[in-house]
Amino acid sequence: MSEERIPLDDTFDFSKNITNISVSTNYILGLQQLMLYLIESLPNPASVKQIFEKFELYIEGKYDIEKTPFSNEEMHLYTIYSLYSLFKGRAYEQGLNVKVNATLNQKDVEEILEAAIKGDTDKIKELNEKMQKDLESQLS
Repeated sequence: MSEERIPLDDTFDFSKNITNISVSTNYILGLQQLMLYLIESLPNPASVKQIFEKFELYIEGKYDIEKTPFSNEEMHLYTIYSLYSLFKGRAYEQGLNVKVNATLNQKDVEEILEAAIKGDTDKIKELNEKMQKDLESQLS
């Protein structure tokens, strides 16, 4: 009896760019939410500031990824971050942004960041709900 063989999926030429893509602006929000989920899932959410500083250095060509590769978590987060930035930038270029006439309470923002650093998901949920109600009251 011969062993069953499983065909592999195609690979891609990673030196090439995909062109002429049309993407819904819904992906911007989806990527933002996925990025926040990944940040909350980091072994040390307090490291997020240093991670994003590393990303900026990489974008500026001041970080040698060959010499010091990103961790798996950083690689996943960078993929989402770069797609989010690309889509958001193109949306602005095309005038697809809609001005929001609302504000967030500075203290709430600081508290939610502190809760994210501590990994306090209950506090994050509580503050998200509070901030959502605040925004809804301003936009109605």
